[in-house]
Amino acid sequence: MRYSTRQVNSYIQDGVGYIDVSEGVSWQSSRRQWLASIRVNGTSKYLGRYRELDDAKRAYALAARKHFGEFACI
Repeated sequence: MRYSTRQVNSYIQDGVGYIDVSEGVSWQSSRRQWLASIRVNGTSKYLGRYRELDDAKRAYALAARKHFGEFACI
């Protein structure tokens, strides 16, 4: 059994850690770029805009590991 906080439990239950285009990465058609963001402690954190989808997913994965450690579902 691993110790976890309420925030981490919520993260796991909500499936926030799964990387797909609808979670953490979205397309901005007006700029023709991918936008990466992550939700931490109820606050959305901007991770940047990227031309390539893989770059946006990578940014999200790094942020998930940083904020959720071993509980990151990536």
